[in-house]
Amino acid sequence: MRRGRDEWVNLSAIRPSDIILMMEPTPELIEALRREEIEDARRLSVERKLALGGELFDYACTITLAGIRMQNSGVTEEKAYEILRQRLALGRRLEQMRAEMGV
Repeated sequence: MRRGRDEWVNLSAIRPSDIILMMEPTPELIEALRREEIEDARRLSVERKLALGGELFDYACTITLAGIRMQNSGVTEEKAYEILRQRLALGRRLEQMRAEMGV
């Protein structure tokens, strides 16, 4: 047993899920971590930023393909990639429309 703030606490009675709840990040911590990530990104070279952009795009395509397969059971690999290409084309058209509208 260990003395807590105002009472004795039986440490063996604490579950891992209790610890996770007690470790809820504060808004200040979240903001500090966000600022740190921004500073880290600013220090990256242009080449590394471009490489990370490509990796992020590949990852997004992988996730999208998984969703396409879930939505279309039994879809062939060829058809899944065709649907992905259609979605990418739609995204490009929507972005172009937004740009033309000034949004």
